[in-house]
Amino acid sequence: MSRIINNFSKFQPTNEELNIKINVSKWINKLLRGYNYNIYLAGPDVFRAEEKVKEVSKALKDVAAKYKQYGHFPLDNALAPKGGDYKSQEFSYDIFSANVKLMDEADVIIANIQPYRGPNMDDGTAFEIGYGYAKKKLIYGYSTSADIKYPEIVDRFMKTLKPDATAVHTEEFPQIEDLGKNPVNLMIRESIYETGGKIFKTFEECVIDLTKNY
Repeated sequence: MSRIINNFSKFQPTNEELNIKINVSKWINKLLRGYNYNIYLAGPDVFRAEEKVKEVSKALKDVAAKYKQYGHFPLDNALAPKGGDYKSQEFSYDIFSANVKLMDEADVIIANIQPYRGPNMDDGTAFEIGYGYAKKKLIYGYSTSADIKYPEIVDRFMKTLKPDATAVHTEEFPQIEDLGKNPVNLMIRESIYETGGKIFKTFEECVIDLTKNY
């Protein structure tokens, strides 16, 4: 176990590494592009109704621009499937590759970690946070439930279920993680804070903290 932990430590960004990397990106962006940081806008917002997706994407980018940051939304890739099949495995991989490229080019990841179709955040967004952590990106998260402990979030969700559905959810996995003031799984919370980021209730609070502290 100790060997695994020691090997994993190489992925953890030190404050010095993060500050050097982020400051270099900041000055390059400012000199060449007129803004401070490229932000990857992670989250399940791509699954909203089509007209709402465009509205949310624009709103997030406008907030970023207000603080001289540049937001990149996953659908900015404007991909079209070869052969016109939007449900093909090939198109699935194209989307994955394009999003990974956007994350690689980003300086910062700001993720919508709002409970999604249940008490937990979107699993694709959880992957993107993990990917950003391994790539030593600065990461922030936001959720209207940021000040609510995870067990309470689960409890609120369970109360919306019918009795038979509740039994299905609790019999196999009865234990609920209850650590600190975490509003999400510890691996999400700690990976965000480890990079120097924080969890707030709104996207704008994340951008303000980024602008103020980096």
